[in-house]
Amino acid sequence: LSWSPDGRRLATASDDFSARVWDAATGEELTRLQGHAGRVFAATFSADGATVFTGSEDRTVRVWDSLSGVEITRLIGHAAEIRSLVLAPDGRSLASGDAASVVRLWDVPPLRAESRFQGTAIIRSLAVSPDATLVAAEGQIGSVWLWNLATAEVVTRLPGHRGMIEAVAFSPTGTRVATSDQAGSVRLWGAADGALVWSAAEHGGSVTRLAFSPDGATLFSSSEDQSVRAWDVAKGVSTRRFEGHTGAVYALALSPDGRLLASAGNDRTLRLWSVASGEALKVLDPRTRVVSAAAFAPDGKRLATTSFEGDVRLWSVPDGELQTTLVGAATRSHALSFSPDGTLLVVAYSDGHLDVWDLATQTVRLSAAGNHAYSPVVFLPDGKTVATSTLDQRVRFYGLGALSVDPADVLRQAEESFGVTLDGTRVVPDPARQRTRLTAPR
Repeated sequence: LSWSPDGRRLATASDDFSARVWDAATGEELTRLQGHAGRVFAATFSADGATVFTGSEDRTVRVWDSLSGVEITRLIGHAAEIRSLVLAPDGRSLASGDAASVVRLWDVPPLRAESRFQGTAIIRSLAVSPDATLVAAEGQIGSVWLWNLATAEVVTRLPGHRGMIEAVAFSPTGTRVATSDQAGSVRLWGAADGALVWSAAEHGGSVTRLAFSPDGATLFSSSEDQSVRAWDVAKGVSTRRFEGHTGAVYALALSPDGRLLASAGNDRTLRLWSVASGEALKVLDPRTRVVSAAAFAPDGKRLATTSFEGDVRLWSVPDGELQTTLVGAATRSHALSFSPDGTLLVVAYSDGHLDVWDLATQTVRLSAAGNHAYSPVVFLPDGKTVATSTLDQRVRFYGLGALSVDPADVLRQAEESFGVTLDGTRVVPDPARQRTRLTAPR
């Protein structure tokens, strides 16, 4: 059990797979924290009392809003049931210990959502400008709004689309914004003044994805009309049609060097195209019925795809060999994004959560509860924040502050944060020194 910092509430853990927050004066149950898939062995308040951390037999640490009882974050990494949780005196680190004698140290606050932008339409797509000063998303049906990231103010509105916005993308310089809709139109705008540069309606179906070339001279679009098109950004004319798909194209990605284009959808093919010639260099079996999103790694050597089945697959580039399959949630996924350094991959699912994968270990480092994440999820340039849009008409930002660290860092930080003697991995009390001692298991 754990007292809140002000001494007015008490948090308890229970064998019934839940934790509870009580009014210390009256004994009234204030909040029940439910969601663990096993007995809950530990519960502790954050330093400000706003959140409660719980550790469970299901091998997860979960972070809850202490007032509403809503799950904010799920911290994954332990291989055994979690028996203890300790918050550092400065409130900035959380230590979790499991039955296998493993201690992990996490930054506080962990991954949690900050909702700053509110529209009036379901936000199906978003983009962040290269300098991270603007966020573009559908503010109302048929209109894209540009928000100032620092002030959360709407600075520009891009109206005129027929139907819902399907995709939005910034040019590499951030001076242009491309948008598309369900009616099949593609539009280019000035980011500063919101002026319409050109509009085209050559697609015969909803335009699902947009991507600029690295030099900003070409715009690529995919559509439910089974095609991918290339557009001359300066002239607003279609210069090439990539044909071969026999179903709707939902996924589109351009390699960092601009030479390869990847596309996939519901025709059970994943295609790698030469941008220069328009030739399909590889036609691959995506190992799934419907590919919903694709992204190239920053170094261009890997391609990630996700699907309506929720699995994530990593492919080598340019040979198209399947490297690995990351088995995620058994639910539909619509979006994924690499971190700028290529070490992490964030995946958004339709059941309302995000998974952050460590690609070196092929494990989920963080899992955050959300609210029906639907649209693209993107890393900000700092690599420490991801943005996603959800069915509740909001743009949400998640700070990646809870990535568990390497064992050596755990020991070093534990010495500083908790006042410990470092001598192995098992945490045991040391009454003689009235401190915690880490000893190797015997």
